[in-house]
Amino acid sequence: MSTAVAPAGVLGLEQRRAALRAGSLGCLIVSGGMIVDGVVVTIIAFALGFLDALSGLSTGDAAPEASHAATAIAIATVLSIGGLIGVGLVTIGLVVSHGILVRSFVHRPRSVLWAGFGISSIPTAFFALIFLAGHLVTSAGQPPGQGSGTAIVSISFAAVFGLIDAVITPLIAGYAFLWMAHVFRAKGTHSVSGRSR
Repeated sequence: MSTAVAPAGVLGLEQRRAALRAGSLGCLIVSGGMIVDGVVVTIIAFALGFLDALSGLSTGDAAPEASHAATAIAIATVLSIGGLIGVGLVTIGLVVSHGILVRSFVHRPRSVLWAGFGISSIPTAFFALIFLAGHLVTSAGQPPGQGSGTAIVSISFAAVFGLIDAVITPLIAGYAFLWMAHVFRAKGTHSVSGRSR
C-alpha cells in the first residue's frame, strides 16, 4: 500500500472532505433535534395559554377540573417524548460527526467537533434571540386567558426561523469544521488520502 504525503501543516484531501461532511451532515441532524425541542417548547407555551383560557372558563365543577388535569397530563407526556426525541437527534448528530472525523484520521477530532459546533451555533443563537424577542413583543399586554393567539404567532416565528436555520447552519458548520480541522491539524507530515484501498 502506498500513500501520498502532504507537506507539513497541510490538510489532506480526505481530511478536508471529511471535515466538510462531518460539519454539514452532523449539524443538519443536530439542527433537526433542536427544531424538535424548539417546537416542544413552543407547544408548551401554547398549551399553557390554552389551559389558562380553560381555567378562566372554569365553573368550579369537579368534572371539568378533572378533565383539564387529564389533558395537562396527556400533553406533558407527549411533549416529554418529543423532547427526548430532540435530545436523541442532537446526540446522534454529534456521534455521526465524530465518527466521520475519526474514520478520516482528522487530527484531534473532539477539538474539531466542539469548536466547529460552537462556531456554527452562533446563527442558531441569533435566530433564537429573534424568536424570543418576537414572542415577548407579541405577548406584551396580552390579557390573561387569551394566550392562544400569541402562541400561534410564536409557532409561526419558530417554524420560519427553524427552516432558515436548518438551511444556513449546516453550510456554516461545514466550513467551520474545515477551519477547525486546519487549526488543529497535525504539524508533521501526514497522508493526503488517508488509507489506500
